[in-house]
Amino acid sequence: MSTRKLAGLFLTIGPVGVFLIWGILQGVVLGAPNPDPDAPTLSATTYLQANLDNQVAFTVLGVLGGLSFFALLVGFGLLALEVRSAGGAGTGYAGAAALMFPSVLAIGVANWGLEKTAVDLAVKEGIEAGVPMQVIANGIGGGVGVLWGVALLLLGVAIGLQKTVSAVLGWLLALIGALLFVTNFLDANSPVSFVVWIGLTLVTIPVGVSALRAPKAN
Repeated sequence: MSTRKLAGLFLTIGPVGVFLIWGILQGVVLGAPNPDPDAPTLSATTYLQANLDNQVAFTVLGVLGGLSFFALLVGFGLLALEVRSAGGAGTGYAGAAALMFPSVLAIGVANWGLEKTAVDLAVKEGIEAGVPMQVIANGIGGGVGVLWGVALLLLGVAIGLQKTVSAVLGWLLALIGALLFVTNFLDANSPVSFVVWIGLTLVTIPVGVSALRAPKAN
């Protein structure tokens, strides 16, 4: 399978899984609230307790959500490499984005690992032992939007200039990236953040489908 088509496959299934699992199922099944930066310890305690109350669901949703997130970020990274390899306008932007997406993925993996460690500590030594680890996990996870937003902005501009997939989709992706960056500085429970997340999903899927249908092979 070509780089472009593999990227398209990941960008088609990844955002659906991330939105369904982390955007809907995690809140419905676990009842876990969004982290509150104004009350980090209380927020971490409440979130950790929700995970402890249903450890099986926490593990299953964590693995499935993590795999979906992996597919999404790898898909963006592969697409950035494809755009860069094509040469021409936007090559520099795509190259920078290609370096950023693995970093975003690393932050996401670190966040999930810390959350799992927090649950393990809470089970063995009590919830008080796991709270500091959960606070760190929330802090690390809270910064994902900054780097991810910039990476999407750069990739979107590169696609828009180069028309690798679709110029319109490229500029929409750039807009979503800019909004994702901005929402990182808003209230974590702001409805704007959720709307941007929906927008990211609705733009990424057509990007993935377009990449799958593209005739060019790498």
